[in-house]
Amino acid sequence: MKKRAIGLCVWILCGAVIAAGVFRRENILLEVLPKIETVSVSGFYNGGCLEPRELNGAEREELDAWIRRLSLRRRTYRAGEAPNQIWSGGTSYQFSVNQGELSFSYVWIDRAYIWYEEEWYEIVSSPEPPPGFEI
Repeated sequence: MKKRAIGLCVWILCGAVIAAGVFRRENILLEVLPKIETVSVSGFYNGGCLEPRELNGAEREELDAWIRRLSLRRRTYRAGEAPNQIWSGGTSYQFSVNQGELSFSYVWIDRAYIWYEEEWYEIVSSPEPPPGFEI
């Protein structure tokens, strides 16, 4: 009976370790997020264009909180492939934090993505658009 219980515990522990690896989520932006002092944003949505503008203090705080809630999963595609080549339309907002100290894009195509440092990251939690923006 004791061996059976130990074996069950080992299987549960192995399953938890495997699940943690499979479901591991990251937030690459949080790892490099500086103290936000300025944010400029531009973008495209539903055929319209957002004129470049600076976010005010409250908007910067909301954006900071939104970034901190994100859970991302890196998506790899073969050379020449990307989610934006599969779908037409969509929404894209480009953010420049502290005059380019951190730059990334929020992209909604078939789902929400972050484009950062030439890599795609699927948003797996908090997929709503950044506060104050629409998809």
